[in-house]
Amino acid sequence: MSRKSTYSEEKADEICEIIATTTKGLRAISVMEGMPDMSTIVRWLQKNDSFKTKYAEAKQWQQDLEVEEMKEISDGGDADDIVKVNRDKLRVHARMWLSSKLAPKKYGDKIEVENTGTLTVKSVSFE
Repeated sequence: MSRKSTYSEEKADEICEIIATTTKGLRAISVMEGMPDMSTIVRWLQKNDSFKTKYAEAKQWQQDLEVEEMKEISDGGDADDIVKVNRDKLRVHARMWLSSKLAPKKYGDKIEVENTGTLTVKSVSFE
């Protein structure tokens, strides 16, 4: 079964809206009814700067949504159920890792470098 692959600004906007307002990725969107397949969406991203810009902005919104979801997971639930606590901990850590990789400037680890003005050089010999 072949799907229509002609670029549509309306369909591109719909894809970006889904991304910005949910945690769905392109793989999940591409199997939704009425959506183009994955290779078509990727081709649109490669060939259309407007779509690429909207997609990048939608991914930033999605990342913020993921961070809000982490807070909800961490704050919610009954601490008596150890299985749920461990599962939620895993969910939060997975989202933290993903956030740090997808938006490192915003959610990555901050590294501070202090210049003390001195430099120590140690010699290494190879024998």
